[in-house]
Amino acid sequence: MKIFVISLPDAVERRERAARQLGEVGLAFEFFDAMRGEQVMADGYFEGCDEEEWLLNTGHPMSLGEVGCFASHRSMWQKCVELGEPLMIMEDDFQLLPGFAGAVEQVAGNIEECGFIRLQSETRAHKQRIAERGDYTLWRYTKVPHSCMCNSVTPEAASRLVEQTRTIYEPVDVFIKKFWVHGQPIFGMTPYTVTESTLSQQTYILHRDKVPKGVGRSTRRFLRKCGWELQRVRAARRMARPGRLNTSS
Repeated sequence: MKIFVISLPDAVERRERAARQLGEVGLAFEFFDAMRGEQVMADGYFEGCDEEEWLLNTGHPMSLGEVGCFASHRSMWQKCVELGEPLMIMEDDFQLLPGFAGAVEQVAGNIEECGFIRLQSETRAHKQRIAERGDYTLWRYTKVPHSCMCNSVTPEAASRLVEQTRTIYEPVDVFIKKFWVHGQPIFGMTPYTVTESTLSQQTYILHRDKVPKGVGRSTRRFLRKCGWELQRVRAARRMARPGRLNTSS
C-alpha cells in the first residue's frame, strides 16, 4: 500500500523529520505537496465555500489554512480514485509509535473490507470492537475523533468523499466525523501507532479569528449540535446490526 505524506513544499524541517521516521521503520513513501488556501480559492478548486455555514458549524470563521488542508486531503482522495488502489494518507506533523510498520501491514489486509481506517491516537471517541487482527484490534467508531493525521482509504470510499465535498462548510476532520452524512463508516486500529508531535501545535490552521457569539447564533449552533448527536446515535445503531460492517445506511 502506497503511503503519501501531505506537506507544504517549503516545510523543510517537517519533511526531514517525516522522512527520517518512516525510513527508520523501513517504509517507502512519497510527499504530496499541500495546497495553500489562497491558491485554492483563486483557482476555484471547490464549487463553493459556505462561510456562513462554516461559522455556524464550527463557531469560528473559515480560515485559508483550513481550506488548504481540506483541499489537500480531497486531492489525495482524488488521487486514490485515479490510481484505483488503497492509499495511506499522513500529515507531516506525525509522531510514530512502536508497531507502526505492523499496523500498516494489518491495514493493508483489512482496508478493502472497511473502506476507511485511521491509526492515530484519540480521545473522547466511542467505538465498537470488530475483530482481533494478530497483535492489533479493529474497531468501528460510533463517535469519530477529530484529526486526519493518518488514515487509509479505498478508491470506493474516496470517491464517495470526493463527491460530497464539491462545496465545503466545515474543516476536513469535522466532515470525516459525520459518517451519517457521507455514509462511510470510520474504523480504527489499536494499539495506536501514530500520535501528534510537538509540531502539531505549530500548524498554520490553528490561527483563527474569533467572532462575538450572539444569542441567536449560539442558539442555532446548539440546536444544530443536538441534531448531529441524534443523527449520530441513530446511524451508530444501524451500523451495529449484523452484516453491516462497511455501511452506515
